[in-house]
Amino acid sequence: MHFSLNMPIMRAFALSAGMALGSAAFAQEQDHDAAPITTETPAAPEMPVLPEGLPNIPGLQEMLEAQGLAPEAPEAGAPSRTPTDAMCGPHNSVDSALEAAGLSEVEVKNGIDIILQNFFRISRHYVEAGHEMEDLEALAVEGIKDRVCNRDEKLTEAQTEFDAANEEFESIKTERDAVVDSGAEVSADLRDRLLEAEIALSNARNALRVAQAEQKYNAPDLIMAGLNHAMADLDPHSDFAMGGGTRPAASEDDPPRGAIGIVAEADGESAYTLERGIRVKTAFDPQDNTPAYKAGIRAGDLITHIDGEALAGMLLSEATDLIAGEPSTSMAVTFVRGDRTSTVHVQRQEVHLANVTHRVVGNYGYIHINSYMNEQDMRADAGVDEGMKKAVEDIRKKLGGDDNVAGYVISVRGNGGGSVQEVILQLDQLIEGEDFDRSYGAQVPEEVKRRNTLLTTRDRDGLDERFLASPGDITNGKPIAVLIDGGSASASEIFSGTMQAWGRAIIVGINSFNKGTVQIISPDSTGAGQLHYTISQYLYGKGTEESPFGLAIQGYGVTPEVLVPFIPAAEKSENDLPNVLQFEDGEDPRRVTESTLVCERDEVDPPLTGPMAENGFIDPRSGEFDHALACAIMALQQQNPEVTSRPSADKGGVLIRDYVPPVLEMDGP
Repeated sequence: MHFSLNMPIMRAFALSAGMALGSAAFAQEQDHDAAPITTETPAAPEMPVLPEGLPNIPGLQEMLEAQGLAPEAPEAGAPSRTPTDAMCGPHNSVDSALEAAGLSEVEVKNGIDIILQNFFRISRHYVEAGHEMEDLEALAVEGIKDRVCNRDEKLTEAQTEFDAANEEFESIKTERDAVVDSGAEVSADLRDRLLEAEIALSNARNALRVAQAEQKYNAPDLIMAGLNHAMADLDPHSDFAMGGGTRPAASEDDPPRGAIGIVAEADGESAYTLERGIRVKTAFDPQDNTPAYKAGIRAGDLITHIDGEALAGMLLSEATDLIAGEPSTSMAVTFVRGDRTSTVHVQRQEVHLANVTHRVVGNYGYIHINSYMNEQDMRADAGVDEGMKKAVEDIRKKLGGDDNVAGYVISVRGNGGGSVQEVILQLDQLIEGEDFDRSYGAQVPEEVKRRNTLLTTRDRDGLDERFLASPGDITNGKPIAVLIDGGSASASEIFSGTMQAWGRAIIVGINSFNKGTVQIISPDSTGAGQLHYTISQYLYGKGTEESPFGLAIQGYGVTPEVLVPFIPAAEKSENDLPNVLQFEDGEDPRRVTESTLVCERDEVDPPLTGPMAENGFIDPRSGEFDHALACAIMALQQQNPEVTSRPSADKGGVLIRDYVPPVLEMDGP
């Protein structure tokens, strides 16, 4: 387990973001006759009592909070309502269900307005036709009934899970106490098991508190339940949130949190308790300009003291709390590297990673795109297109001119997406389009548009918006490889898929995430909350006369020409989510459906020092040899055998051969 200090949160790609609305928005009158729905604080629910004799583990609460596991009391809402005997019987309309749930006449009227108006918008604009008002309303009734009628069942289930977690904790605690009583030393494994059991008990307690709180409900609860039950039937990215979401935006009054820009892990056998200190797992790229890197701290260093205080014996969370603090404050950090101990003064800052980083690898340029969030979202120094331009210019300068650049590797590994405008600008920098404005003026023939298309968005009615390539290529046509993995999603898939479809790059890695839909996020028409639903899909690449649109990402993703099987697979893809959308585009011959080459690690890994490290194969963020990068450079060398790399990538611990798909054995006759 490791803790990330002030790491940015990667967000899924969305078309636009709406404003967060407070709960007061729900209380606004819906028309001249409807009175607002008022709220008051309900009585606190009875809480489960934890068993006595819990171990006094220093910093446990802080550790739980650092992992987002500490239990929180449910927020106060409006007074609870009492259902009628008819609540759990059949209902043919939302108003019938709301009335049976015990809502007042005004609450029922406002609830119907909110639910049905949002359903009207979905029935008219959702990316797939066929979701009629009556079908959506029937789903909303199911959601309302589930929220009211299954409360006792959910409470019983939560209580059972709490009891089981408590029993497991008590069992491990008894085991620990027996070791202590015998005079033996408690092993790191036993200490960790006890801490993990305590975390599981805290989770179960939190779930029980929520289930107890949900014994009561009010009008907003039922509206949320009805809408979200129906929205969940659409696709995994559509939902409705009162007040803009369950997690309100941070207040402008919240103090900023400073950090030094490292990812840390415990140094010994325990994942939680420090033996000597914290091991720096990642110190990030020099271009991130983090405080730790500027002070000379690197991946692999062992931090033993903060301001003279020894970290040995602390919980990892306690040590990270010592490091974090108010921005612009300074601290003394003592760390060990090999047989040398150093103390440096580091000033805490708000850490924001660079969107675009680059370095020279042999005579190739390597560029990593961390995110496609725009400049305002990421508070980065520049957008992706500007970062790309600077990267290419700097690589040329370091290699002594454009003639010495053999090609570029662009990585979007782990890039969860961002702004469509950012990725279009980047594609237009690398793909040479026609100067059709000069050639054709205002009347550009459809054929010309098709062959210059980078990306198309298409809604349920077949209306599309096309993004076209313009003249110019900042790399001057140099060969490009794009590195992808299972975390390359949405905007990253637009980039890699389009580069592949245009024949502009060879794709190296493993299959991408498969998300290719557009969500719109906006306040709903009643002002009560935010509606978030899918309105169109992305189609990447140019069209032809036979297939006028590009290729769908949704459900297909991007398949690399060169498979790199040792890249860790993602925990899940878009296709693993419930009710995922699938757009059929047929057996389009333009689509790459199977890798033709495979890049495998050699039996002997290259050293992490010497020529390979000096030539850029060591990832500065992890401190490890980047074998996938070696695969990408080798793929470029095989495509362009007249170009060699300094040093050659065949010394990089990887080999490329023809890919033979495994034969699946079928059970039965």
